[in-house]
Amino acid sequence: MEKMMNNISLPSILTVDEAAQYLRVNVDELNIELTSKRIPALRIANTWRIKRDTLDKLLEPSITHNENKKDEFVTSENLFESQFEKVNAFSEETTTFQEINEKQFEKINDFSMEAITFQEINEKQFEKINDFSMEAITFQEINEKQYIDLGDLYNSTLPVSGRNFFGREKWLVQLFDLVQQGQFFGIYGLRKMGKTSLIYQFRDERLRGEAVAYVDLQASPALTEKNCAPIYWELEHDLYNRLSKHDKEITELLRLGKIKRFSDLPDRGANAGLMFNEDLRALLEAMSAGKTQFKKLVIVLDELERILPIAGQEGVQGYLEFFGLLRGLAQRYRGLLSSIVVAANSALSERGYWDGKENPVFALYKPHFLSPLSKEDCVAMIRTLGKGMSVYWEDDAIETVFTETNGHPFITRLLCSRIAKRHSERPLTVTVDNVQEEVPCFIRDEGDKLEQITALLNSHFPDEAELLEQIALDEAPSELQDSALSHLFSYQLISSEQGDYQVSFNLLRRWLRRRVGIKE
Repeated sequence: MEKMMNNISLPSILTVDEAAQYLRVNVDELNIELTSKRIPALRIANTWRIKRDTLDKLLEPSITHNENKKDEFVTSENLFESQFEKVNAFSEETTTFQEINEKQFEKINDFSMEAITFQEINEKQFEKINDFSMEAITFQEINEKQYIDLGDLYNSTLPVSGRNFFGREKWLVQLFDLVQQGQFFGIYGLRKMGKTSLIYQFRDERLRGEAVAYVDLQASPALTEKNCAPIYWELEHDLYNRLSKHDKEITELLRLGKIKRFSDLPDRGANAGLMFNEDLRALLEAMSAGKTQFKKLVIVLDELERILPIAGQEGVQGYLEFFGLLRGLAQRYRGLLSSIVVAANSALSERGYWDGKENPVFALYKPHFLSPLSKEDCVAMIRTLGKGMSVYWEDDAIETVFTETNGHPFITRLLCSRIAKRHSERPLTVTVDNVQEEVPCFIRDEGDKLEQITALLNSHFPDEAELLEQIALDEAPSELQDSALSHLFSYQLISSEQGDYQVSFNLLRRWLRRRVGIKE
């Protein structure tokens, strides 16, 4: 009945929001499926359009029944795993699709209530495998084509959220508590440690019921305009778009946010700061008076380093006034406003001045260092993503990966990706030998990724960079600077056992040694 109601109320061509509502999934999760082409759709400019019939076709053959479980959705990734494990004895033979249907699908009693040909499965479930022919083909070739089309689930260079986000549960709880207290805090960590992914997950899952304004300063027009005016507009425009989905009446307060493009502002946004201040005060007054469902206003600034005068860059004009405005709002509306900055360089919260210029972040945002994934979360990530590609791992193999990467999410995924690509057979069971064979190749080919980790130290903490190399070479001096040790521990680049300091993950240690000519 509910599905019939959806068919009546929804058009035949759906937006992402409508499709997510129809499928009962998070919009970000659906975007991941669309981007990876696991759900057919048409991309127009920066938007997707999905045929409702396409979703129906994907859903109808994907319902299986289990005596002990309720009906569950079976995606194309796990169809081979859940249904075709029964045909592994046939995988080495060359046969036709008809023979596969007659000999093998008789065993799949739960897959459908009616006889179904392989061609129908292909049409309904694997529309993207359009190069499959009706010629004689081995099951192994079918299996390989399917998993090639699924892509490399380990290989992700962009921030992730939704079902592709792993672990960090304690972090999400801690951040939520800080926001509820109206705190200003910074999340610092190494490059590719997952800071932005954490913020996406926190924003989209834990702060769904709050007013959140997010800006990625790395892509902000403030960098080209050389002033903070675009930041005021970006924050309020993002806030306007989010609130309009829940409370259109309250968005009438956000005059600046209604403007679609920064270039539409008169005088290149000369009054953007004033409008931002007035609009946010109006919103916070409404929150204080209980006139809106939102209880907190959260302002998130990602890639904070981009706008401040550090590391030889000039910074953008007006940054002092921008943070002064936030400080003033926080003092006036205590407990209602929280702000988060995200950066690699923890010195943003530690130094009072930059080259004689005041640092407005100092003593305003309390630093929190993002740690690598725990062993448990790292194992879950490796196994879950691998399962989607029919790549399985021996326990010792995963243990070796964790020892080499120390749970650094990007380095871990990259190492696993290389192993999966090197061994193309599916299903694949990865052994310790597979991991150990890949390690020297990784160090040789992916040194630039490891160098990103030390680049932060070279730019902002040269003493720490020198000490890290000394520890890797087993040449650490007997007397060590407390400040240098503190940063290396905070970034979890080193560990200590009975006063003996070690680089935390082997890949970085091996690379540092190789850089000075020591090969292992």
